[in-house]
Amino acid sequence: MGCQVFSCLDAIEPLTSDNREPQTEACSGRKSMVTGFNTDIKHEGVVFHVQTEPRKDGSLETAVYVRGAIIHSLKNSCQEFLNSPEYSDEKLKGMLEVQHRQVIARIRAGEIRPSAPPAAAN
Repeated sequence: MGCQVFSCLDAIEPLTSDNREPQTEACSGRKSMVTGFNTDIKHEGVVFHVQTEPRKDGSLETAVYVRGAIIHSLKNSCQEFLNSPEYSDEKLKGMLEVQHRQVIARIRAGEIRPSAPPAAAN
């Protein structure tokens, strides 16, 4: 099922990490050089800014902005993974990319959109 989500993303340009300073204690105090992803998507004339990053509370968070306002947020815990012997920065980066691409796919599918402007009062 997960692969089907990405089949429509094959034509997307490769994601690049943001240029911020690396978080040295991302995700629950564990030493890490993983930063995150920032992507601007134009869909139906609207520019969406998608930002995904590891949080110090042991979660992965993706926020979607339109004109500087957050219109959607997705937060998933990765605490169990962080405490496991299978942990690696590379695997954490992969988890961030998967979540980031899933949110982009939802924008392109029309599932995430800005709320309608309020109706004009008569």
